[in-house]
Amino acid sequence: MSRTITAAMETASLAAAVYPIFLVELETSAGTTYAWSGIGDLVWDGKTYTGVGHLGSISDIEETAELKASGITLTLSGIPTSILSLTLNSMQQGRTASVYFGAFNSSNQLIADPLLIFQGLTDVPTMEDGGETATVSITVESLEVDWSRQRIRRYTPEDQKLIDATDRGFEYVASLQDTKFQWGG
Repeated sequence: MSRTITAAMETASLAAAVYPIFLVELETSAGTTYAWSGIGDLVWDGKTYTGVGHLGSISDIEETAELKASGITLTLSGIPTSILSLTLNSMQQGRTASVYFGAFNSSNQLIADPLLIFQGLTDVPTMEDGGETATVSITVESLEVDWSRQRIRRYTPEDQKLIDATDRGFEYVASLQDTKFQWGG
């Protein structure tokens, strides 16, 4: 789980043939879901990733030089309508999602240390019903989206109790408003 490219990944990217893959970790109310862009199961970092093949997709990941929140969309199609409500109910807003870029070598072995390329918080999922199967998409906003959220706090006992119900640190602030202090002799 690296944020910097390792020597093994750099060597793989310079090889004549590169076999790229994506791994996704998505927190849900039912636990963490692990998926990857291939077929079958893939074990990495002690976790088993389920292959979604062509049924899964990841939108373009935007990288900017300016400080702004960007997002991606994770899509899974071909979900049987019989388990659609279970799928939608387990996805919740504000959960962590991580996307890793990895590669296979020419022997179909995963090269160590896939690169973390995106991490963010999930939004509410959307669904397109196609009759027998459905497509579910979930937007993931980068962690920078939280930086723009206003944090309105007050120096009052009621506001402090939102953090710690037993804290009485601001209990006398209001009475100090009109108090006159004499400094010196």
